[in-house]
Amino acid sequence: MANNVGHTDETVKEKIIETLRRSFLDDAAINYLLNRTHAEGDAFYTRHKQMFIVNVGLHTYNTGDCYEVADYQAAALWLPPGKKLDNPIAALRYGPTIFWHLGYRSMMKMLDYSSYVDPVKAKYLKGRPYYYCFIVGTLPEHRGKGHCKALFKEHLEKGDRLPLWLEATSENSRDIYKKMGFELLKVLETVVMGVGQVDGEGYSDGETKEGVTLWCMLREPRGEKTNNK
Repeated sequence: MANNVGHTDETVKEKIIETLRRSFLDDAAINYLLNRTHAEGDAFYTRHKQMFIVNVGLHTYNTGDCYEVADYQAAALWLPPGKKLDNPIAALRYGPTIFWHLGYRSMMKMLDYSSYVDPVKAKYLKGRPYYYCFIVGTLPEHRGKGHCKALFKEHLEKGDRLPLWLEATSENSRDIYKKMGFELLKVLETVVMGVGQVDGEGYSDGETKEGVTLWCMLREPRGEKTNNK
């Protein structure tokens, strides 16, 4: 069973950061955003952790909810309808932190992320309110235990009234979400970031430059649409 641990307690946030950080140690999209190279070695993980500190900070600043399961074996960040991570106030609050710890290129890539997915959202959501799964991750040693399903349970029930939206960053996560009722969008089902800049794993010094794939996924309401509570 997943627990909603809110968004204000600093100890909770530290545990969420550690779970998510360890869950995404070699994620292609994050590699791209952080300008990872093979030559960088362990120095990458300092910036990697800082990125999750920033992401959890942005999320909680926008009153998003944090969920954990089985003593932080897995965690998820959900934004309620009407909230956006890239709002101007949040950008002013966290922009200098991103620039200082992650660098200009990563800051611009993070700010530019929405330009890849917002056109797809606009096409399929058509202005409707929706719940957004910003990020969900399970520690490698605890995968296959059903934690992801537990982290989605509450919002799958809410999703009987409103759409649920997420972007999958791997084929494995894409397939897990499909089993929970998320659909690949028929026209613009994939978004590719960094074409000509990074390989398929997000490394900027890779031999190929095909870019990193995101799968935009939508779960339409299953029941009668009501309000967004």
